[in-house]
Amino acid sequence: VEVTAETDGTRLHLRVADNGRGIDPAVTRRSGLDNLRRRATDLGGSCTLTPNDPTGTIVEWTVPLPAQADV
Repeated sequence: VEVTAETDGTRLHLRVADNGRGIDPAVTRRSGLDNLRRRATDLGGSCTLTPNDPTGTIVEWTVPLPAQADV
């Protein structure tokens, strides 16, 4: 598993990549992944799942960061 977190100061981008079996398209119940998507979209962001090459899955979760108040 490879986990990365990056920010440009306005957005947070998380990426998790593994080399497992991937997500079986025949399995329709994905409550944990649906929860990740809902949380991202509720915050104005996105969550995507793509196949990793040659095996596994990549999950990318991006959300805007709150504006920083001047101190």
